[in-house]
Amino acid sequence: MSSSLMRKACGVVGMLGGMTISSQVCGAIAEHAVDAGGSGPIQIKYGDHTINGALASGLDVDTYTFSAAAGDKIRITVSDLIPAPGLDAAIQLLDKNGTLLQSSFCASGGGLCSTGFDRALLSTETYTINISDVNSDNAGEYLLNLDARSNSSEVKFKTLYDDSVNHQGDVDFLFFKAQGNTKARLNLASLSNNLDAHLEVWDPSGKSISDTFCASGGGKCITTSNDIPLTLTGIYIVGISDVNADNIGGYRLQVNCVFGTCVVPEPQVNAIILVGLVFALLAGWRRRLR
Repeated sequence: MSSSLMRKACGVVGMLGGMTISSQVCGAIAEHAVDAGGSGPIQIKYGDHTINGALASGLDVDTYTFSAAAGDKIRITVSDLIPAPGLDAAIQLLDKNGTLLQSSFCASGGGLCSTGFDRALLSTETYTINISDVNSDNAGEYLLNLDARSNSSEVKFKTLYDDSVNHQGDVDFLFFKAQGNTKARLNLASLSNNLDAHLEVWDPSGKSISDTFCASGGGKCITTSNDIPLTLTGIYIVGISDVNADNIGGYRLQVNCVFGTCVVPEPQVNAIILVGLVFALLAGWRRRLR
């Protein structure tokens, strides 16, 4: 059982174009809350997070499945929701053959903890996620979040972008289009107390080119990417989250061009979009032939 919500929508921006109202855009990425109270495996998709997720005993394991395409770059996060004794949450990612691809865990120390990882998926198939307690000795409630960099909303240069980290483990993926041989500076401010704003940037090849955060100390804080060389022309992905995946709150982002002409001329934008559509169509055609 799932329910959808749209974040505050001052302006809805899609992968194939954008709409700017005045000089500010507010996020409108669809999120889905999935009830994890039933029997598994529970099917989830990108943008989903769980409600009512819980291990009934230390021996319990909850199982989820999701469909993915080759080349998808995903992030999986699980957060403990109740301290003392605290769930030492563990994640396993398995492929269609049951082969373990990656795992992680956290040690709560009687408090709260979160764990997760990024993964580039190599094949189109159904994957499995297992959630458990690392030593099988604690029960407790948790929140699982699954997202992909392709599940993103556009932000333009010199435009304030407002949105929020809505739940523990939440990550917002955004993108901006830029010309190569330029430089950009991204500034991210938390608008709510306790949000330790985490700012990540990947280039069109998927390489991480910036990873910064600020410590709020119970208040608000600002982090910056400094001046990033944009060596490639194409789509750059931005990730925004709380650095320890344990706080929520609003944020404001601005992408600034600090060297060269960063904005991609419209004919080049259309070419970038066309290439992306061609690759998507080819991937779909290959899947139908299998």
